[in-house]
Amino acid sequence: MVLALVVSICSLIYTLLTTRALLLRQNAIELRQQQVPSTKEFTDIRVQLASVEGKQEAVLAEAHGARAAIRRVEDFLLKSSINHDSKF
Repeated sequence: MVLALVVSICSLIYTLLTTRALLLRQNAIELRQQQVPSTKEFTDIRVQLASVEGKQEAVLAEAHGARAAIRRVEDFLLKSSINHDSKF
């Protein structure tokens, strides 16, 4: 009789502890789910990312053009300095 009571109490304590641990895990998972962006927010992020990528490509194209112009100026200056030095 006493043994059955002790086993019953131990079973109850185990169940309470296990239930509490599961509730804590569930709360942690729910908190993480609340922090994850919604489908609409993901779509907005994708649109903004595409916009940024487009702007980045435009800036890179402009930078390549500027680099080409600088090379032409450098080549011109080098050629003119070589031609100028040969005259002396």
